[in-house]
Amino acid sequence: MTKNNELFFVYFKIYSYFCSAFCSAKHSIVMFDFENTVAEIEWKVRKLIEENNRLRTVEAELTERCQQLQKEIDNNNIVINNLKEQQTIIKLGNALTQKGDSAEIKLKINQLIRSIDKTLLLINKTEAK
Repeated sequence: MTKNNELFFVYFKIYSYFCSAFCSAKHSIVMFDFENTVAEIEWKVRKLIEENNRLRTVEAELTERCQQLQKEIDNNNIVINNLKEQQTIIKLGNALTQKGDSAEIKLKINQLIRSIDKTLLLINKTEAK
């Protein structure tokens, strides 16, 4: 072999060595990046699952609180209706003491009875729930 051929083969061997080293290093870098990306995705998925579980718990607590508040509102509405009825009864009692029209008083009494019946139905319905 000539000197140029020998040089060529030496350069070729050196080039091949560096290429193989570079390619395996590049492959390692690519694999390292891929493994990091997969690990990062797994971490993010775990965090999302934890956040989802936390939010489900919060939602359940808020739903329960909303139901409690709704029951409280219903009970308060019943109390308000009862107080309105008591107010009407007091007004009716005052009207009786003033010797008003008996037909008007009978109409008010009938209205009160209907109102009391409705209130009792509401109370029974809320207790049944």
